[in-house]
Amino acid sequence: RYIGWVVGWTKADGVVYRSSDGGATWERMRAETAQTLTGTSFVTSKIGWAVSERRIYTSDDGGARWIRQLKSTDALTAITFVDEKNGWVVGEKGTIYRTTEGGILSLGLLLSTVGLVGCDGVPVDFGDLGGLINNGNDNGNADANDNENGNDGQTAPRVSFQPYATNTGGASGMALHPETGELYAVSASGLFGPIIEGDDLSTMTPYGATNLADDDLFDTPPTTLALAITNNGEFWIATQQTTVAVVPPDGGDAAPYLGLFEGPEIAPEVIVLVPDDFEGPQIKPGQLLFGQETTFDRLIQVDVAGGRGVLSIDNPSSLLRQAHHLTFGLDGAFYSSKGVTALLQPGFQTIAADGSPTGIDATKGIAGDSFVVLANGDFVIRGSWDPSQTAPTIIGILLFDAAAGEISLGVAIPTEETSESDDMVISSDGSMILLSRPAVNQIVRISIDEDQDE
Repeated sequence: RYIGWVVGWTKADGVVYRSSDGGATWERMRAETAQTLTGTSFVTSKIGWAVSERRIYTSDDGGARWIRQLKSTDALTAITFVDEKNGWVVGEKGTIYRTTEGGILSLGLLLSTVGLVGCDGVPVDFGDLGGLINNGNDNGNADANDNENGNDGQTAPRVSFQPYATNTGGASGMALHPETGELYAVSASGLFGPIIEGDDLSTMTPYGATNLADDDLFDTPPTTLALAITNNGEFWIATQQTTVAVVPPDGGDAAPYLGLFEGPEIAPEVIVLVPDDFEGPQIKPGQLLFGQETTFDRLIQVDVAGGRGVLSIDNPSSLLRQAHHLTFGLDGAFYSSKGVTALLQPGFQTIAADGSPTGIDATKGIAGDSFVVLANGDFVIRGSWDPSQTAPTIIGILLFDAAAGEISLGVAIPTEETSESDDMVISSDGSMILLSRPAVNQIVRISIDEDQDE
């Protein structure tokens, strides 16, 4: 068979056509890239790369789906690969990129630059090639040239962290008070808050829940903690055990809630408050929803505004419902995530008010330990990404452009600095995103460089 590709553009977007009969017939592939594609290089019928003005994409399904690997500050003009690992990209101002790892290094996305001369014969100054999406170090280990966000000096990550609270004692679960917007966090030592920027939790007196390790509260001492705050100010704490702890609005000791023993038992990993503007035949505003990864179809609602009755949210769909993490986006929709990556399955779903899930196809290969959704529908994810069958798993802050259906790496985080209990919250106006990092005893503020999307 004679297989070939041709690229071009319409008024709206880039297009890719594929022929498997030497050009006698052509099939239009689904590109949906943010910029016009200007060149391709395929080394098999499935695996290939494409270049647009300032981006490099890869595909492992013959061009049916494209994943962005890199964004350059200089315009790119041509791309070629000789096999699944080795390739080159050239562009304006003598720009040359080379990869020996298919565009993906040990921890994530980085097309390596090499010391070659530019088109004008002058050696390329690779220190000027900022703006690349990078996951971290080129060898997976920190060294003297790495900055505090885990990226080397030749790259500019889109996401950066600013310390918000320190010495958190492994605090994982966080929640913003629905009335005041104040931040609270919970660790095995107790509930802390209100927390303001610059706080050192080791110097703070817990607001409550200092009895979390007591034998009469949980079967085993809690390690992974999730937190939600109800509209009446109660603090609900889940520990992946069937018992849930509840702290009164004024603080003090936590009391056990045993209602999750009723009906299908659930040991929740996540709790979320249903907002006032979300209502359906099952899910009601002002209630708490509990989810657990290992029981995909089990989503439990507790009537915290009434008699604390328990309702199992039915799934009207034949599609398995995800529940590793749950969040209500600033766009008004309800979302869920998987905790493990699967190349053929969406990592994220929307959940309708009747409890039925719908997979978000463009999120295949992603898992989200925690995430928030902006008003425009874009995701900020603390999770994992498998870009292809041959690529290593990338761990860090991932950015999902909902309109373009594109995933990119904001910044990588070393595995030892991550935890499944990392938690994210976003302020109601979207101006502040916070991430708990229990592995390093920090809460950080997330900043995103929007200029790199221009």
